[in-house]
Amino acid sequence: MKRTFIPRRIRGVSNCCRLISILALTALPLVRGTAVTEPVKPPATSADIRREVFVRSPKPGAAVFLSASYYTKPQGVDLISMYGLISRSDTVDAAFFRRSHDNSRTWSDPVEVPTSEHRPDGMFRRITLGGSVDPQTGRFLRFRDEAVLPTDNPLEGMRHWYVGYTVSDDGGLTNVVDEQIIQSGAEFSAAHPLPGVWVAPSGVPVPEEAARAIRLEVSAEDDSRAEVLRIADIFRAKVIDVTPRSYTL
Repeated sequence: MKRTFIPRRIRGVSNCCRLISILALTALPLVRGTAVTEPVKPPATSADIRREVFVRSPKPGAAVFLSASYYTKPQGVDLISMYGLISRSDTVDAAFFRRSHDNSRTWSDPVEVPTSEHRPDGMFRRITLGGSVDPQTGRFLRFRDEAVLPTDNPLEGMRHWYVGYTVSDDGGLTNVVDEQIIQSGAEFSAAHPLPGVWVAPSGVPVPEEAARAIRLEVSAEDDSRAEVLRIADIFRAKVIDVTPRSYTL
C-alpha cells in the first residue's frame, strides 16, 4: 500500500484538512479516527429506496470511472456527482459534474469538464477525484491527478502524475483556491512538489479513496506525549487540538 505525504501548503482550509496517511499513524494508540466526510444522510424510508443505474455507459467500449457523489456543505442535502468515461487504463476520455438539491432523488444535466489538452511537451491529462467538506470552515475541498504525458502513454503517468486541489466557498460552484499541492519550504517547487518526489523521475498519483481529509484523536498520556509528537512530526501531521490526555491531528 502507498503512503500519502502531507503537504503543509494547502491554503483556505483548516489544519485538519490535510492529506494524512492512515499508515503513517498506525504506530500511535488510536482513540478515535474519523474521516472528514459528508454529513450523515437523513434516515431513508422504504419509499426512498429504489434500484437504478447511477451512471450508464453511453456506448460500447466506454466504462464509467470513479462514479460517486459527495455532500458539498456541512448541512443540508446538496450533492455533487463526479464521474469519468474511459476507453483505456489510467487516462480519462471525458469527465462530468452534476448536482442534486434533493439528496440524489433528481440530478441536473451533466456538465463536461476538460480532462485533456495538447501541449508542446505532450498531452496534458487530468483525473478528477473525490471531495469532502471541511467541518470547521464549511468549505468544499476536492483533489485531482494531473500530468503531461510526453507520448500519451498511460504508463508515463507513473513518472509524471502530480496532485492538484481546489477549495470552494459555495459548494464547488466556484473556487477560491485552484493550484498544485506543493510542500512548504524553499526547496520545493512544481517540479519537486513533495519530499522524495520530482515530477518526471517519480510521480505521485492519489487513488480515489485517499483523496479525503482525515482527523485523528490520539491518546497521549504524560509518558507518551513527546513520542506522539515525534511520530506526528515525522509524517508532517499537524496538531489542531490538545487535551490533557490526547492530541487531535
